[in-house]
Amino acid sequence: MSPKKRRLPSVVNKTAGSTCVLDLPTGALRYFYILLQLTSGAAAARAVSDIIKEIRIKIDGRVVHRILAAQIDYLREFNGPGYSSFSVGNDPFLKMHFAEMWRRTAGGEDALAWAMGNIGTLQIEFDIQPTALNAELAFTGISSVDYVNGKLGDIVQVLNSTVPANGAGKFTLSTLPKDLPYYRIHCFTDKIDKATVTLNGNVEFELTKNESLADQSIDGLNPTSTVFTIPFDQRQRVGDFIDPRGASEFAIEFECAAGMVPFQMVVEQVGPHKPGAAA
Repeated sequence: MSPKKRRLPSVVNKTAGSTCVLDLPTGALRYFYILLQLTSGAAAARAVSDIIKEIRIKIDGRVVHRILAAQIDYLREFNGPGYSSFSVGNDPFLKMHFAEMWRRTAGGEDALAWAMGNIGTLQIEFDIQPTALNAELAFTGISSVDYVNGKLGDIVQVLNSTVPANGAGKFTLSTLPKDLPYYRIHCFTDKIDKATVTLNGNVEFELTKNESLADQSIDGLNPTSTVFTIPFDQRQRVGDFIDPRGASEFAIEFECAAGMVPFQMVVEQVGPHKPGAAA
Protein backbone atom coordinates (compact mmCIF):
# COMPACT_ATOMS: atom_id res chain seq x y z
CA MET A 1 0.00 0.00 0.00
CA SER A 2 1.17 3.51 -0.72
CA PRO A 3 2.37 5.80 2.11
CA LYS A 4 -0.10 8.21 3.70
CA LYS A 5 0.26 12.00 3.76
CA ARG A 6 -0.34 13.58 7.17
CA ARG A 7 -0.18 17.17 8.37
CA LEU A 8 2.85 17.98 10.50
CA PRO A 9 2.36 19.16 14.10
CA SER A 10 2.87 22.85 14.82
CA VAL A 11 6.47 24.02 15.03
CA VAL A 12 7.37 25.74 18.31
CA ASN A 13 9.27 29.07 18.51
CA LYS A 14 9.33 30.28 14.89
CA THR A 15 11.38 33.43 15.48
CA ALA A 16 14.40 34.87 13.67
CA GLY A 17 17.66 34.03 15.48
CA SER A 18 16.05 31.29 17.58
CA THR A 19 15.89 27.50 17.48
CA CYS A 20 12.49 26.14 16.56
CA VAL A 21 11.46 22.55 17.28
CA LEU A 22 9.30 20.09 15.38
CA ASP A 23 8.15 17.24 17.63
CA LEU A 24 7.08 14.32 15.44
CA PRO A 25 4.70 11.61 16.68
CA THR A 26 6.18 8.19 17.43
CA GLY A 27 4.56 4.80 18.00
CA ALA A 28 2.92 2.80 15.20
CA LEU A 29 4.36 4.98 12.43
CA ARG A 30 7.14 4.63 9.87
CA TYR A 31 8.50 7.81 8.27
CA PHE A 32 9.56 8.03 4.63
CA TYR A 33 10.03 11.81 4.44
CA ILE A 34 8.70 15.17 5.53
CA LEU A 35 7.99 18.11 3.25
CA LEU A 36 8.33 21.48 4.95
CA GLN A 37 7.26 24.88 3.62
CA LEU A 38 9.71 27.31 5.23
CA THR A 39 8.08 30.64 4.34
CA SER A 40 4.66 31.84 3.22
CA GLY A 41 4.13 34.93 1.11
CA ALA A 42 7.80 35.91 1.03
CA ALA A 43 8.29 39.32 -0.56
CA ALA A 44 11.45 38.18 -2.37
CA ALA A 45 12.87 34.80 -3.40
CA ARG A 46 14.32 32.89 -0.46
CA ALA A 47 16.74 29.96 -0.38
CA VAL A 48 16.77 27.33 2.36
CA SER A 49 20.04 28.78 3.69
CA ASP A 50 18.40 32.24 3.88
CA ILE A 51 15.97 30.84 6.45
CA ILE A 52 17.90 28.09 8.29
CA LYS A 53 21.49 27.92 9.52
CA GLU A 54 21.67 24.36 10.92
CA ILE A 55 19.36 21.35 11.18
CA ARG A 56 19.55 18.67 13.88
CA ILE A 57 17.46 15.51 14.15
CA LYS A 58 17.28 13.82 17.55
CA ILE A 59 16.08 10.34 18.46
CA ASP A 60 15.38 10.02 22.18
CA GLY A 61 17.54 13.11 22.71
CA ARG A 62 20.58 11.87 20.72
CA VAL A 63 21.63 13.81 17.61
CA VAL A 64 21.71 11.52 14.55
CA HIS A 65 21.68 14.27 11.90
CA ARG A 66 23.59 17.52 12.12
CA ILE A 67 24.02 19.52 8.94
CA LEU A 68 24.19 23.11 7.76
CA ALA A 69 21.31 24.20 5.57
CA ALA A 70 23.88 25.30 2.99
CA GLN A 71 25.02 21.65 2.69
CA ILE A 72 21.75 19.77 2.53
CA ASP A 73 20.90 20.51 -1.11
CA TYR A 74 24.25 19.14 -2.30
CA LEU A 75 23.73 15.87 -0.42
CA ARG A 76 20.35 15.43 -2.12
CA GLU A 77 21.35 16.71 -5.59
CA PHE A 78 24.30 14.30 -5.62
CA ASN A 79 21.71 11.58 -6.29
CA GLY A 80 20.49 13.47 -9.36
CA PRO A 81 18.72 16.71 -10.26
CA GLY A 82 15.31 17.04 -8.66
CA TYR A 83 16.11 15.85 -5.13
CA SER A 84 17.03 19.26 -3.73
CA SER A 85 14.80 21.93 -2.22
CA PHE A 86 12.09 23.44 -4.42
CA SER A 87 10.46 26.87 -4.52
CA VAL A 88 6.87 27.81 -5.25
CA GLY A 89 6.85 31.50 -5.96
CA ASN A 90 9.31 33.00 -3.48
CA ASP A 91 8.75 30.32 -0.83
CA PRO A 92 11.25 27.43 -0.41
CA PHE A 93 10.11 23.89 0.37
CA LEU A 94 12.52 21.47 2.03
CA LYS A 95 12.08 17.71 1.63
CA MET A 96 13.87 15.74 4.33
CA HIS A 97 14.27 12.08 3.41
CA PHE A 98 14.34 9.24 5.92
CA ALA A 99 13.86 6.46 3.38
CA GLU A 100 15.93 7.04 0.22
CA MET A 101 13.90 6.90 -2.98
CA TRP A 102 17.03 6.91 -5.16
CA ARG A 103 17.97 3.36 -4.10
CA ARG A 104 17.85 0.86 -6.97
CA THR A 105 15.10 -1.46 -5.77
CA ALA A 106 11.72 -0.97 -4.10
CA GLY A 107 13.05 -2.90 -1.12
CA GLY A 108 16.08 -0.64 -1.00
CA GLU A 109 13.91 2.47 -1.10
CA ASP A 110 11.94 1.34 1.95
CA ALA A 111 14.79 -0.34 3.87
CA LEU A 112 16.01 2.85 5.53
CA ALA A 113 12.61 4.30 6.52
CA TRP A 114 12.31 5.17 10.20
CA ALA A 115 9.90 2.97 12.20
CA MET A 116 8.97 4.48 15.55
CA GLY A 117 7.57 1.55 17.55
CA ASN A 118 10.47 1.49 20.03
CA ILE A 119 11.21 5.24 20.06
CA GLY A 120 10.12 7.73 22.68
CA THR A 121 10.82 11.07 20.96
CA LEU A 122 11.69 12.23 17.46
CA GLN A 123 12.57 15.92 17.16
CA ILE A 124 13.90 18.16 14.43
CA GLU A 125 15.59 21.39 15.52
CA PHE A 126 16.07 24.26 13.09
CA ASP A 127 18.40 27.15 13.92
CA ILE A 128 16.68 30.08 12.17
CA GLN A 129 18.87 32.72 10.56
CA PRO A 130 18.90 36.07 12.42
CA THR A 131 18.09 37.80 9.11
CA ALA A 132 14.94 35.75 8.44
CA LEU A 133 11.70 37.76 8.46
CA ASN A 134 9.30 36.64 11.20
CA ALA A 135 6.24 37.62 9.18
CA GLU A 136 7.24 35.19 6.41
CA LEU A 137 8.13 32.15 8.53
CA ALA A 138 5.78 29.20 8.01
CA PHE A 139 7.41 25.84 8.91
CA THR A 140 4.30 23.90 7.97
CA GLY A 141 3.94 20.81 5.85
CA ILE A 142 3.32 17.09 5.66
CA SER A 143 4.87 13.77 6.57
CA SER A 144 4.81 10.66 4.41
CA VAL A 145 4.18 7.64 6.65
CA ASP A 146 2.64 4.23 6.88
CA TYR A 147 1.08 2.70 9.97
CA VAL A 148 3.57 0.03 11.00
CA ASN A 149 4.22 -0.94 14.60
CA GLY A 150 7.85 -1.83 13.94
CA LYS A 151 11.17 -1.14 15.62
CA LEU A 152 13.69 1.36 14.32
CA GLY A 153 16.41 -0.54 12.47
CA ASP A 154 19.41 0.71 10.51
CA ILE A 155 19.11 4.34 9.45
CA VAL A 156 21.28 6.87 7.64
CA GLN A 157 23.00 9.22 10.09
CA VAL A 158 24.52 12.50 8.93
CA LEU A 159 27.09 14.50 10.89
CA ASN A 160 29.44 17.34 10.02
CA SER A 161 32.83 18.39 11.34
CA THR A 162 35.79 20.58 10.43
CA VAL A 163 38.94 19.08 8.90
CA PRO A 164 42.02 21.13 9.93
CA ALA A 165 43.91 20.87 6.61
CA ASN A 166 45.91 24.00 5.81
CA GLY A 167 48.04 24.81 2.76
CA ALA A 168 49.28 22.73 -0.17
CA GLY A 169 50.59 19.18 0.18
CA LYS A 170 49.46 15.94 1.76
CA PHE A 171 47.18 15.83 4.80
CA THR A 172 46.12 12.59 6.49
CA LEU A 173 42.90 12.32 8.47
CA SER A 174 42.96 9.27 10.75
CA THR A 175 40.46 10.32 13.41
CA LEU A 176 37.18 9.45 11.68
CA PRO A 177 34.87 7.52 14.02
CA LYS A 178 34.90 3.75 13.56
CA ASP A 179 31.52 3.20 15.17
CA LEU A 180 29.35 2.63 12.05
CA PRO A 181 29.73 1.79 8.34
CA TYR A 182 30.05 4.69 5.89
CA TYR A 183 28.01 5.32 2.76
CA ARG A 184 29.55 8.65 1.73
CA ILE A 185 32.07 11.27 2.77
CA HIS A 186 31.56 14.81 1.41
CA CYS A 187 34.39 17.35 1.58
CA PHE A 188 33.16 20.91 1.06
CA THR A 189 36.22 22.43 -0.62
CA ASP A 190 37.53 22.80 -4.17
CA LYS A 191 41.16 22.41 -3.03
CA ILE A 192 41.40 18.59 -2.99
CA ASP A 193 43.35 17.28 -5.98
CA LYS A 194 43.23 13.62 -4.94
CA ALA A 195 41.89 11.47 -2.09
CA THR A 196 42.97 8.00 -0.96
CA VAL A 197 41.03 5.95 1.59
CA THR A 198 42.72 3.01 3.29
CA LEU A 199 41.28 0.43 5.67
CA ASN A 200 43.72 -1.86 7.48
CA GLY A 201 46.32 -1.04 4.83
CA ASN A 202 44.07 -1.84 1.85
CA VAL A 203 43.18 0.90 -0.62
CA GLU A 204 39.39 1.34 -0.76
CA PHE A 205 39.28 4.52 -2.88
CA GLU A 206 42.00 6.36 -4.79
CA LEU A 207 40.90 8.95 -7.35
CA THR A 208 41.94 12.37 -8.51
CA LYS A 209 39.38 15.17 -8.54
CA ASN A 210 38.75 14.88 -12.29
CA GLU A 211 38.60 11.08 -12.18
CA SER A 212 36.07 11.27 -9.38
CA LEU A 213 33.88 13.80 -11.21
CA ALA A 214 33.96 11.73 -14.41
CA ASP A 215 33.38 8.37 -12.70
CA GLN A 216 30.41 9.59 -10.68
CA SER A 217 28.81 11.59 -13.51
CA ILE A 218 28.96 8.67 -15.94
CA ASP A 219 27.14 6.55 -13.34
CA GLY A 220 24.29 9.09 -13.24
CA LEU A 221 25.28 10.91 -10.07
CA ASN A 222 25.51 14.69 -9.88
CA PRO A 223 28.81 15.82 -8.29
CA THR A 224 30.24 19.35 -8.47
CA SER A 225 33.80 20.66 -8.67
CA THR A 226 33.42 22.54 -5.36
CA VAL A 227 32.79 19.40 -3.25
CA PHE A 228 34.89 16.22 -3.28
CA THR A 229 32.58 13.28 -2.57
CA ILE A 230 33.76 9.76 -1.75
CA PRO A 231 30.74 7.47 -2.36
CA PHE A 232 31.21 3.89 -1.22
CA ASP A 233 27.59 3.27 -2.32
CA GLN A 234 28.11 4.61 -5.86
CA ARG A 235 25.88 1.81 -7.23
CA GLN A 236 23.04 3.12 -5.02
CA ARG A 237 22.68 -0.22 -3.27
CA VAL A 238 21.76 -0.31 0.41
CA GLY A 239 24.38 -2.99 1.12
CA ASP A 240 27.33 -1.07 -0.38
CA PHE A 241 29.38 0.61 2.34
CA ILE A 242 32.79 0.59 4.00
CA ASP A 243 32.80 -0.84 7.52
CA PRO A 244 35.63 0.32 9.80
CA ARG A 245 34.27 -1.29 12.97
CA GLY A 246 37.06 -3.21 14.62
CA ALA A 247 39.66 -1.91 12.15
CA SER A 248 43.11 -1.01 13.38
CA GLU A 249 43.52 1.66 10.68
CA PHE A 250 41.04 3.81 8.77
CA ALA A 251 42.38 6.95 7.11
CA ILE A 252 41.97 9.41 4.26
CA GLU A 253 45.02 11.00 2.65
CA PHE A 254 44.25 14.26 0.84
CA GLU A 255 46.51 15.86 -1.72
CA CYS A 256 45.70 19.54 -1.25
CA ALA A 257 46.12 22.42 -3.68
CA ALA A 258 47.51 25.83 -2.77
CA GLY A 259 45.01 27.87 -0.81
CA MET A 260 43.63 24.96 1.22
CA VAL A 261 42.10 26.06 4.52
CA PRO A 262 40.15 24.06 7.14
CA PHE A 263 36.98 22.75 5.51
CA GLN A 264 33.64 21.21 6.42
CA MET A 265 33.23 17.45 6.06
CA VAL A 266 29.83 15.74 6.10
CA VAL A 267 29.67 11.96 6.57
CA GLU A 268 26.71 9.69 5.85
CA GLN A 269 26.83 6.54 7.97
CA VAL A 270 24.37 3.66 8.25
CA GLY A 271 23.48 1.58 11.26
CA PRO A 272 21.51 1.54 14.52
CA HIS A 273 20.76 4.91 16.09
CA LYS A 274 22.78 3.89 19.14
CA PRO A 275 26.25 2.77 17.99
CA GLY A 276 27.10 -0.66 19.28
CA ALA A 277 23.45 -1.63 19.67
CA ALA A 278 21.77 -4.32 17.64
CA ALA A 279 19.52 -3.09 14.87
